Amino acid sequence: MRILVIEDNDNDVALVRRLLADGPAQSAELVPVRSLKDAVARLANGDIEVVLLDLSLPDSYGLETFIRLQAHAANLPIVVLTGTDEEGQLALEAIRKGAQDYLEKDRVDRWALRRALRYAVERKRIELALQAAKQELQRQVDNTAWLNRIMMEQGEELRQSKEEVQELRARLAEEPPRGTHPLGAPREGPDRGTSSRTERVQSGNDPR
Repeated sequence: MRILVIEDNDNDVALVRRLLADGPAQSAELVPVRSLKDAVARLANGDIEVVLLDLSLPDSYGLETFIRLQAHAANLPIVVLTGTDEEGQLALEAIRKGAQDYLEKDRVDRWALRRALRYAVERKRIELALQAAKQELQRQVDNTAWLNRIMMEQGEELRQSKEEVQELRARLAEEPPRGTHPLGAPREGPDRGTSSRTERVQSGNDPR
């Protein structure tokens, strides 16, 4: 586990190192920095797994320290280190804003430190998983709403098409078929070939 320790007091860094020196946390690797600026630069490497943060730094103080750090480490678990009662109250505010836990420097022991780090990593993992599931659910809801809207639009188009077909059928039913009189009987007319031949016979001009 690679731990970024943001602390300007060398004695406090040494305390953390000593508490993690043996036992199950032997694989812990501390990466100490002394300022928020250095911390942000180190986070850019992308290999930090958890952060121990002192709220009182040379370039930042109090709750603002946590807020500024969180802007660069939104996906990392942060455990706040406190040294005074005032900082304890600020640590509680930091937890309300997303910190995973806080530890009092003068009361912490190896078991409390290890447990806080382990739980912080696990809680953050669950938190990110829940966020991802929520985003996926929202995406599915949005897709469903989009499909419903498309289906409603297509249903409206189909309804209009059916109305147009029904209107066309009604108009066709009112019109008489071509080649018939209004009552539907075939139209009568003289046989022009027969009439002409009859006229020629009567006049004596029929060649037959």
